[in-house]
Order: sequence, then C-alpha cells, then structure tokens
Amino acid sequence: MPEIPEGYTQDAVDEDGGLRSELYVNERGEYLAFETQYVTEESAYELFMDVDGLEITKVMVQGVSGDLYVDPMGKQSSTLIWKDPETDVLLSLTAYLPKDELISLADTIVRQEK
Repeated sequence: MPEIPEGYTQDAVDEDGGLRSELYVNERGEYLAFETQYVTEESAYELFMDVDGLEITKVMVQGVSGDLYVDPMGKQSSTLIWKDPETDVLLSLTAYLPKDELISLADTIVRQEK
C-alpha cells in the first residue's frame, strides 16, 4: 500500500495463496487492514462481514463501483470493498477513518501484478 496515514506503522503482512493481508496500527491501537484476493484454481472470492447495524453505500473507487460499510455510531471500523476489473482482484480496506479519507486512501492504491 503506497500511502499509509500518518501515525500508522506496519504490524504484519501475511500471504496465503491468492490472499495478501497488510495490517497497520496507530498509537491508539486502531488497526488499518488492506487485503487483496486473487482468484486461483484453489480459491474463489470469499469475504465474510457482520453487517448488522452498518450503513452500506455505493461509492466510486478508482473509477469502479465499490461498497462502503460504515457504523453510524462509530464503534466499528469502516470497510471499503471493490474489485479491480483489469486484474480480477477483490480489494478491501478497513480502518477507523472518516469515509472520505478511506475512499481517498483507496484511490492511492496502485495496481500490482501477482
């Protein structure tokens, strides 16, 4: 991920088959997670979220439609999910950031070939 918000440091990176996860944390212990999931013969798109109480909004990310999940009470982190049509990769970005900042951060992500 090219642009990490100020105050966040990398905590972990994990790669398992077609799934790559990058985890960052700030001084308050709030996490920012970025995941990419490539479709391979052994995998399919899978993303499980508890959406009870979350507001779901369609947004544009890098020129494509995405889904933004926001807790109106601010108790849960927000998640933005979109698919890169050129690489057929599912991307998700989760953080305790305002929705405009989350979308702006997603717009800075640069496509990388696997």
